[in-house]
Formats: sequence, C-alpha cells, structure tokens
Amino acid sequence: MGKVAAYLYRPAGKLYDFTEMVKYTEIKAKEVDVEIDEFYADGWDDIPNGLEELLADLPNYEGIILYSLDGVTEDQLKSLGKNSLYCINIPWATGRSALSTMLQVSKAGDYYSSMRSLNIRMGIKASPKQAGSAPYGFIYKDGVLVEEPAEKEILDKILLWKKAGMKVAEIAEKTKLDAWKIYGILNYWRNKK
Repeated sequence: MGKVAAYLYRPAGKLYDFTEMVKYTEIKAKEVDVEIDEFYADGWDDIPNGLEELLADLPNYEGIILYSLDGVTEDQLKSLGKNSLYCINIPWATGRSALSTMLQVSKAGDYYSSMRSLNIRMGIKASPKQAGSAPYGFIYKDGVLVEEPAEKEILDKILLWKKAGMKVAEIAEKTKLDAWKIYGILNYWRNKK
C-alpha cells in the first residue's frame, strides 16, 4: 500500500495521552500489515494538523486509518472513504463495505447515546435512592431518606417559627445556625409541607 495517514481525536475536556494513542494506533495498524506515514489529530493544542488538513491532503494518501469515529461527521467520513479506509476500533469494517459499515456504526452511536441517556434518566427516576445531600433534619440510610431526630426537632421549630412570622435573624439566633443555613432550609421546605 502507498502512503497512509492516521487520524486521532480528543473530545474537549478529556485528558487523552497523545503519545499513547499514537503507539496504540501504530500497533493496531501493524496487525493489519500497515505502516503509518503521518498522523493528523484534533483536540491537542500542540498538534497543528487536524481533520480539515487531512481532508485537504487526501490525494497524498492511499489509505486512511482512524482511531475512532469520534469527531468525524458523516460527510467527512464519506470523503475519507474515497481512499482505503480502516478504523482500528471497528476492525470488522474492511474491504469494499468498510465505509458503509462505518456509516452504520456512526448512526448507531447516536441511537445508543440517546438510549443510554434515556435509561439513566429512567433509572434515576425509578430508584428509591436520592441524589445530592440530604435536606436538614434528615439523613440517607441505605439510599433512603430517614429522619435525623435531633435535627428534625430543630427543623420543625424553624418551620413553625417562620410560619408564625419570626424573622430569619431571630430564628438563626435561637437555633445557633447561620442565617444562610436558615434561608436554605426555608427555601427547600417552602413548597414541601
């Protein structure tokens, strides 16, 4: 095979090690008897040549190796597919059907991403476990909200005093809690009781 270029992508906010990704890509390329001549990458500030440059340089290469489909749009994938195309994380996508298989995987990724998000939301909603810290007067025990007797007694007084019109500063003085804590408690319980 003639010259081969590889493309690596790092999503924003992720701490992928460029050197390790290059090594892994080279190892996987050798497994299919391919030597990589040039690397293009997006997501690292010190790597100037990214996907746009690779697309411009396509006529210089006979083959393209992708680390993954991340960061590659469907149109970009079609352009890359005009050359011999291989993705090391989709090793079954080979030969003439490589591009169509990669396009299917790319579309399936959107489906699985939305399903994973939906399943997480439904799981959280159905779970008896609570997220975040317990409200004042309660604790989490085995993921379930239960009363904390000493704090619950103070909580009941705070809510009663506020209902009777007592000012937050007075409640804070009586309970020896900071005013900001009283405001937080009142804000949390405003529509709950």
